[in-house]
Amino acid sequence: MHAPFSRDGADPASDAGAARLWGGGQPLRLGVAGAGPRAAELAAAVADCPDARLAGVTDGAVARELGAFGVAVAPDLDELLDGVDAVVVAGRLDERLDAIGRALERGRHVLAASPLARTSAGVRAHAARARERGLALGFADAPRYDDGHQALRARVRAGGLGALRTLETVRATRDPADVLWELAPRELAAVVELRGVPDSISAQAAANRGDDAPTTATLVLRWSGGFVARVVLKQGQLVELRRTSLVARRGTVVCEDGVVSDWSEDPDPARVPAPLPAGAPASRARESARAVADFVECAGSGAEPLGDPRAALDVVRLVELAAASLARGGEAVPVPAS
Repeated sequence: MHAPFSRDGADPASDAGAARLWGGGQPLRLGVAGAGPRAAELAAAVADCPDARLAGVTDGAVARELGAFGVAVAPDLDELLDGVDAVVVAGRLDERLDAIGRALERGRHVLAASPLARTSAGVRAHAARARERGLALGFADAPRYDDGHQALRARVRAGGLGALRTLETVRATRDPADVLWELAPRELAAVVELRGVPDSISAQAAANRGDDAPTTATLVLRWSGGFVARVVLKQGQLVELRRTSLVARRGTVVCEDGVVSDWSEDPDPARVPAPLPAGAPASRARESARAVADFVECAGSGAEPLGDPRAALDVVRLVELAAASLARGGEAVPVPAS
């Protein structure tokens, strides 16, 4: 039996005023909307955050995973929003996208698994609403929260690799997923954070016999100067995998599930990072903790989270263009200047 959900501290007279309830040193009241492993990871991060209080969730299974915290279960999203200052949104794609819009409309800070919307116009509308109401809006899958990506990024910025030539990212998941809209955003965000927005993108996809939705997709991003990134996405696989291989003139750097391996011939050994003692679960937990801590800080300070709407917009634009490439048989589509 879960504790009944409470609206303790909510302002029944004004939804728009909810964002101002946090103050006087009181923890931010955070709710978690959605189901599944990602929702449970983020809920655990909220529960562990000293500057936030996990005020409720919408899924009983998530609450059971956090049984030691005695978290309350709200019967629906509206009830959850009545009792929180901010909401973390995860779970199934369409439900997630609906919850983002409803939470912003109710004046709540929002941290969500990417993407923030299915269209560029939708991201812009969410960002505008957040600015108008002084709300923090961010996506929890930003690469700046990820151990492995940060080590790879630092390796590139330290120099010594020589000219960067190609990058390949492979993302495989056991669970059924929309390969473009659920798997691609996180990987595209990491590529853009490393190399900037590409000049063109193309996409090809394939489905197993009897499947309606694509089970695999390959995106190819190209930049002037010759750099090429290949993003391979697979759903319904036997194993989970996330691996990025960066090939440069002086060798290769690989990040697999949060662990970086360096096979470069850098003349300065001091620039070669020590291996990260992290497997996928530990790395993912730290990523969630950083995303929540950054979001809570930004909700109080008015700063933008590291996973800000501008970065989210770049990603959604690329997914839209990848979908357009698929519709045109995989031809390369130019990426307009933003």
